[in-house]
Amino acid sequence: GAIIDMVKNKNIFDRLRADGLVIAFDRPMRANTLSEQSVQLLIKQPSGTTYVYANLQLSDSATGPSPTAGAVTALKEVTPSQPGQCGETPSGAGDFAPASAPATIAALGTRIRPASDPTNVGGGWRPGVYRVVLEGNFILGMKTIKVPDPFDPTKTIEVQPALDANHLGPGLQPQGAAESRCPTGDRVEGGRFLSWFTITAPGTNPNG
Repeated sequence: GAIIDMVKNKNIFDRLRADGLVIAFDRPMRANTLSEQSVQLLIKQPSGTTYVYANLQLSDSATGPSPTAGAVTALKEVTPSQPGQCGETPSGAGDFAPASAPATIAALGTRIRPASDPTNVGGGWRPGVYRVVLEGNFILGMKTIKVPDPFDPTKTIEVQPALDANHLGPGLQPQGAAESRCPTGDRVEGGRFLSWFTITAPGTNPNG
């Protein structure tokens, strides 16, 4: 995972503070399947010789973070436009709360922000090791596909496909990188997107 130093990588950290984490999809997904269960942000919490990852509280019914909860929002627009290129850093616009969206409304991406904290120099972002998880089994596409009928293999049924979320190493890299895997999915619907990054600051140890 990437290491973001709050001082040495100030430009990147400032963008993280301003934009949050933006994940773009390569096709429209049903906005109302983005939720605090299907989109998660966790932080590492060491305790002696062990550690756990704890979920940060995220609301799927708000359009931005508050002091008591972060937010997972659906995006009407992403830049660069779909499908984009591997390694590009997307930005999003048109945030709306996915929990109240009708099933007919599409999202082109999602934005994750932790709870706001005006007393912290990083806003809601503090030094630490973060995990980002998308449960693709529960994030559904807008356009239906035909799959074999589980009760009769000679027939097909029409379903909304689950997000092919698998994030296979070494992951998305800038164009021209020595190692890259683009796209990262395995062409099978469903699966888990898992990635991580570390925020560091002078005089801090994100691993405890």
